[in-house]
Amino acid sequence: SIIFTGPEWKVQQIYIEQIAKATNSEIIRIDSIKDVFSNLRSKAFLSVSKLFVVRDDTELLQADSNVIQSILDALQSNLLIHVLTAVDKRKKYYKDNKERIVEFEPLPDTILKKYIKSAINLSDRNCEILMEICEHSYGRCLLEIDKMHCYALAAEMGGYDIECDEAFEQLLKDGTIYEPPYDAVFDLVDAILDRKPKTAFALLRESYDSGEATMVM
Repeated sequence: SIIFTGPEWKVQQIYIEQIAKATNSEIIRIDSIKDVFSNLRSKAFLSVSKLFVVRDDTELLQADSNVIQSILDALQSNLLIHVLTAVDKRKKYYKDNKERIVEFEPLPDTILKKYIKSAINLSDRNCEILMEICEHSYGRCLLEIDKMHCYALAAEMGGYDIECDEAFEQLLKDGTIYEPPYDAVFDLVDAILDRKPKTAFALLRESYDSGEATMVM
């Protein structure tokens, strides 16, 4: 049994697919661990190796190590991945299972840019803009890249070619690729906490100029 957590959901998904491929298992997504036990007596159900994936199962979260071990014994050669949206490191569950927890943090920008360029031929500048818009999430970057590919394909069907950078800039301009509004107040908080007075005062002025509510600041 493995526990996956962290914000980089796309890399989690890739790992799940690779584990299933390496173990020659069928991926079965379930709502609860109970869904497995209702089928354990079926020889047909267990005739093919399976990789069960369950998300935020409250019963697993509340189970102690002995109960979890009995669940794994019942699964026999089948695998179980428990995906957690978030994990509280103060809780007993984390302390009991931390050796089995894999945290998927955002990719370093150098690696993320390499992955983006392998998916679409964007300039370095537009790669950086895309990463910023998508908050450095590989999964979100891929969703926006899919829009660019669809736009380029539609243009090709219309009889003209369009460069990837041109597609990105056009979709960004018309709002198809959503660019969140810049909010200086969050950077202001960071500057204060990081003890950067010059940056803090500059952002304070910027917040006033953009009409940010005094109470928010």
